[in-house]
Amino acid sequence: MREDLSAFPLMDPAIVADLQEVMADQFPGLVAMLIHEITVQLTGIQTAVAQGDAGQLYRTAHRLKSGAGSMGAAQLAELARRLETQGHSGNLADIAPLLELSRLSAGQTQRAFQALLDT
Repeated sequence: MREDLSAFPLMDPAIVADLQEVMADQFPGLVAMLIHEITVQLTGIQTAVAQGDAGQLYRTAHRLKSGAGSMGAAQLAELARRLETQGHSGNLADIAPLLELSRLSAGQTQRAFQALLDT
């Protein structure tokens, strides 16, 4: 599963650069909100999986996919898309590897975006 993520960068530099240019002084606040929302949405995803609630998984993964994608967090957006698909199908069996990979990517994404704020 890791290998097929190579087409999805942790951060898409073109999208991030465009956001920095367009948002200017508001960009740091947008990044801080993304970092926070990743935690909130991932917690919601983990709760939905633990409760076997495919509908909630679908909705929460959709929000994460949209937010991450709009900020250029391509890898996390792709993983959220896969989680969303699992929720939509109602099949939560064997979701643990995807959930773990999503957790790892979320942490890496948060650190990468935090580094933008720290520079």
